[in-house]
Amino acid sequence: ATRKCSRCGTSEKSDVKVTPTVTREATCQVKEEITYTVDVTLDGQHLESSRKQYTSRADHTPDAPTYSEDGHYVYTHCSVCGELLSAEFFGHHWGEPVYVWSDDCSKVTATRTCDQSQALPHIETETVTATGRETKAPTCEGRGETTYSSAAFENDAFTVQTKTVDDIPALGHVLEEQTITVSAGTETETVTYWKCTRDNCGRFFRDQDGTVEITQQDINNEVFAAAKRVNTSAAEALAQDGDSAACAQLITAAKTSIAELDYDSNKTPEENEAAIKTIVTELASNLASQRTVDAVIAQITALPNPADVDDKAEVEAARAAYTALSNVQKDKISADTLNKLTTAETQVADAEAAVEAAVAKITALPAT
Repeated sequence: ATRKCSRCGTSEKSDVKVTPTVTREATCQVKEEITYTVDVTLDGQHLESSRKQYTSRADHTPDAPTYSEDGHYVYTHCSVCGELLSAEFFGHHWGEPVYVWSDDCSKVTATRTCDQSQALPHIETETVTATGRETKAPTCEGRGETTYSSAAFENDAFTVQTKTVDDIPALGHVLEEQTITVSAGTETETVTYWKCTRDNCGRFFRDQDGTVEITQQDINNEVFAAAKRVNTSAAEALAQDGDSAACAQLITAAKTSIAELDYDSNKTPEENEAAIKTIVTELASNLASQRTVDAVIAQITALPNPADVDDKAEVEAARAAYTALSNVQKDKISADTLNKLTTAETQVADAEAAVEAAVAKITALPAT
């Protein structure tokens, strides 16, 4: 601090303390105010002086951002003075459109959202009608399909939509009873199954409710098995009272042959059934042949032993019956049986010779 005499102009200096005081805080609107105060006493005289100094304003304090109604502008204001500090435009950045069909596929709603919108989502939406057409016909068990197409959208950002739905119910089978009857002799058996008569189906089922599906091969196998059973019964029915053991063996062999037959998939069902019938037909023929042989055997076996002249006709008849046999049939006559025939023939011949000799002796006797 300096003081100067106004009379003589003498100056005196003295060090003092200066105290700065912030007398007004700086804000974004006013500068900071600092007051410097000097307080000193010289020679008992109290002196006081002050001076103000202004620095700078404080920075703005950004408030929480706010957005325009469409959400594409973001504004930043000072929380103190409310001054607009910035305004930024985000523009549009559309996401991929999303299409939602109504439950009955009669309408389609398209929606797209701008993901640049910071506040309220910016959404564009449009709904159009749709029409459908059958693109796959239903079957007995399979559902049909309808392809729906939307009308054009006014918004070029949206494209025509199509959707295929299996919304046509299956038709269900129309089953009709089918029967196949196989017979042999007086024996018959019927195989029953059900067939769907709808076009392009033709599937087979074991029951009228269509719960157990079978194939054509299953049917063929069942008919074949039935044919085997009735033909086996027909073979058994060919037996006659008094048949020889040879006839019984023929029937047993035929039944075995039928039992051992398997369905040949390379042949038609008719050809497979014919193979069974052939066995029975051949059995009937073989039985007839064997019975003829058995009759000849019985005829020879019944010849008297020894045979006499009176038995000649019977012996000749046995020989004629044997001669009428085929070679195959003759092979079935045992040697013992054939030997009995020849023995009887010899015995008849010997008896005739004895008779002729006796007659000759009698004729040679002198007349009395």
